[in-house]
Order: sequence, then C-alpha cells, then structure tokens
Amino acid sequence: MMGMMGKLLVAASALALASCGGGSGSGVASTPRAPVAPTPEPAPAPAPTQAELDNIMETSSTKDIEFDAAGYYLDNSGKLVEGEFKVSYDASAKTYRIELPDHSPGNYQGFQMNDEWRSGGVNVGTSEGVGIQFKTMPDSSWCPCSTIALYSDSDYDDYGAFAIGVRALPSQVLPHGSAHFALDLAGVTEDPYYDLVFGNGDMYFDVTEGTLTGHLAPQLLSTGGAGDLIPLGTYDFVNTVYSFGSVDFSGKLRNDANGLTGVFSGFFSGAGINVMGNWQADFRNPDNGNTYKMGGGFVGFDISGP
Repeated sequence: MMGMMGKLLVAASALALASCGGGSGSGVASTPRAPVAPTPEPAPAPAPTQAELDNIMETSSTKDIEFDAAGYYLDNSGKLVEGEFKVSYDASAKTYRIELPDHSPGNYQGFQMNDEWRSGGVNVGTSEGVGIQFKTMPDSSWCPCSTIALYSDSDYDDYGAFAIGVRALPSQVLPHGSAHFALDLAGVTEDPYYDLVFGNGDMYFDVTEGTLTGHLAPQLLSTGGAGDLIPLGTYDFVNTVYSFGSVDFSGKLRNDANGLTGVFSGFFSGAGINVMGNWQADFRNPDNGNTYKMGGGFVGFDISGP
C-alpha cells in the first residue's frame, strides 16, 4: 500500500496534467545519409557551470543539458530494481524532459513549492500521468542539478526514488586534501506497510590518501502515523572503492547492530562540489521483524568549509 507521500505525488500529477492536458507522441521518418569521410573526434564538451545550472529554473539558460540520474524503483511485481532514469533540459522550449522506468518520456509540469518539496507531474502519454516531487536543497535557487526525487503513478504500483545531477569532469574533482559531504537520501521499499524511506548521512574523502569513509542513516516513513519517521540504524561504509583523482566511488553498507548489508555507488557532480548516486540495503520491519529491501538515491553537499 502507498502511504501519505504517495498520495501527495498522485495529487501533484493530477493537478499538473489538468493544467496542461494529455500528451501524444509521433514518429519521425528518417532518410539514410550518404557515407562521409571519417573526421577526428571533437574534444569533449565542457560541463555546465554552476551559474548555468542555477539559471535553468529562471528559464534564462541558453544551453541544453543532459543530467545524470541514479536510483531504484518498484516494478509492477513489487520488486526493487535499479532503474534507468533520464532527465534533460531543452533550452529552446524551456522545459524538462523526464523518462522514468517502464514509462514513456514526458515533460515535467511543476506547480507547487514549499520549504522542502517542489511538486509536479510528468505527462507520460496517459490521462493520469506520474506524480513527482523534487526535494529543495540548500542552494541560492532551486536547482535540479543536485537533488533527489520521488515519484508514483496513479495506481500506486509503480514508484521510485532517484538522484539527479551533472557528472563532474576529472579536472573538477578536488586535487588534494580532504572533504566532508552532508548526504540527503530518499528511497522506496518492498515492504507493503512501509513504502518510503528518507534520511541523511556523511561521506568523508581523503583525496591524498585515496580513502572514503562514512555512513547512511535511513528512516522509514510511518504510514500509520502523521508522517512519523522510524530510524533504521546506521549503515557504515565498508569495502569502499575510491582512488586519487577518481570521479567515481562505490562500496558496501553494513549495519553492525543487526548485521544487515547493502551497497552504494556514485560520483562527484555539480562541478565537483556535490556527490550523488544510488544505494540499496536490507532492513527489518519494526513491527513483525521481517526483512525487506529498500533503495533509492542520495545527494551530498560539501560542508568542509574554507
């Protein structure tokens, strides 16, 4: 069963799509081109600057942007699956294009914003659409280059959580020293009674030594209470994989209190000042002790200071 947040997501979808109408797609025929002589590969395009990313929500960006995304979702059978999420920004149309697992791509329609969540919907070619909420982060303006999202379809049988951002270039990663990132996470579960997970964590890099430590602290959203959060303990990073100058990192999770485990992976994003990725782990239902899987996305902001 879906809880409070799931119902909010569907309400968001209904309101957003009511204002913009349904959508439809059409194929475009293509004509084969004559072969041409091979040309040298161009140099990779520079990553968007933070100013360009911040300007998107002001609809003043003149640059198309392909975002990176990572997370998990529940398929129609209720199984937790690592998903392929696609998010892009069309500068000429000033719209976001979002493609969720098992859905056609659609335009994002936002309509409401509060202190924590920006609500909206994605028109995926059906009358119901998909409700989606992006968490607002401590930026000067709301920016999807570093945030987490939750979504649900109207049947409550397909929902997930993911992080979106722009992958950093190797030259943008910290060249030396150490860094501390404060993490924010969201997720979904296979448990029929507790469907959503929120939480936080910490990630510490010693760039010079090439080491990564930290933890995640997920919390279940209670479906029987008024949004009460139930702590699931601390999942420490173990067997981490990270090296000097690397953009990517990964590792395993372990809850020493009960022996439950999981995995995570991610990369530096937002011109190197953020991190993002996905995670999944086992947890125990606090009421009946049964073990289920949970997973989603995380983002982190550098709070190391000067």
